[in-house]
Amino acid sequence: MEGLYEITYGGQTAGTAKVSAEGLYYRFDCQCRLDRKALFKICVACGEAAVILGTPVPEGDTFRLQKRLPVKRFCGETMRFYIEGNAAEKSGIFVPVSENEPFAHLIDLKNAVFSIRDGVSGIVINKQ
Repeated sequence: MEGLYEITYGGQTAGTAKVSAEGLYYRFDCQCRLDRKALFKICVACGEAAVILGTPVPEGDTFRLQKRLPVKRFCGETMRFYIEGNAAEKSGIFVPVSENEPFAHLIDLKNAVFSIRDGVSGIVINKQ
């Protein structure tokens, strides 16, 4: 399971993921080159199970993500890393958030992500 893996996006290599064991955890160190205009998630598939590692952040001219996860979450088969777009943000409803104004969507916050659209801060509520 330890080693250097390719991260794919759209069938092409977008970066690398270095996996190392640290006791009962795997440390993931992912670096990739992405279009800065969109939000992406790095995922790892092991057998039939897939885990979202998270959103890489800009670091110089690349994007980087470091994460530690328990070994027991992986079945022991070869890992496959890939990049996925943030579908929830694209398919959700954008609700602007303003300071000192009541917010009517508190119940929907568990299905929401922060977003900025056209310079306006708000949340995108996923209605799946």
